[in-house]
Amino acid sequence: PLELAHCPYHQPSSSTLDFGILKNISSGDATSINNLSSDHNPVSFEINISASLASATKKVHITNWKTYCESIYNRILCNPKINTIAEIDDCIRQFTCNITTAINLATKSRFISGPFRQLPSFIVDKIILKNRFRKYYYQTFFTPYERKAYKLQKEIHEDIEKFVITDGVKRFKALMLKTIPFMI
Repeated sequence: PLELAHCPYHQPSSSTLDFGILKNISSGDATSINNLSSDHNPVSFEINISASLASATKKVHITNWKTYCESIYNRILCNPKINTIAEIDDCIRQFTCNITTAINLATKSRFISGPFRQLPSFIVDKIILKNRFRKYYYQTFFTPYERKAYKLQKEIHEDIEKFVITDGVKRFKALMLKTIPFMI
């Protein structure tokens, strides 16, 4: 937002940067709302839903978050010296450039040649449960949650392999039925 979102009482300047990222949406607006008694204002994101949305691409971006974190760690200065408005603009430009560069370096793109495939609901349910156990583990560090999440991850991997093989055989049979004429 254009307004400050964090105005601390004990410091002369704001120290928190709030930002949001819109993907495939051309029009949106962020506003800082000064309604709370705390020193941090909530940020409201307004999105124009009547604007035309981009069509779904058949390109998948896979980001290696470990590479991204290492790249960000090596690129961004912790506390740059800023004295003028021009230096603030330059730091913001540099910050944006560093984030964009790190994402581009850590992301690989793959094109999907066929139609999108959706996982069966039982696999999706296992993924949701695994994520829930992983979240519980990060909150409590209770090792049975970690073990259960790991066990579910292995089951999910096996189920996806079976699904891909079964789906591939079905597609192959359907293709063969279309291309080979029946002989009587």
